[in-house]
Amino acid sequence: MEEEEMTTEDIANCADAKADALVDLLIKKGLITEKEFEDEYNSMFEEEPSEEGQGSDEDDEEKEEE
Repeated sequence: MEEEEMTTEDIANCADAKADALVDLLIKKGLITEKEFEDEYNSMFEEEPSEEGQGSDEDDEEKEEE
């Protein structure tokens, strides 16, 4: 049996269909709600606040030691 080559688009569509099936199952089993999924999905596209001017705690500790 000869295997058909999949395009990148075919692979992406297959992955998308599997993710949709998984989300549907999680919602159906009551592990998550559709609103929780939508909120999390939408948060992926929100802009994150700029990190300029925000140092890490490690930077603050180093300055205190000097």
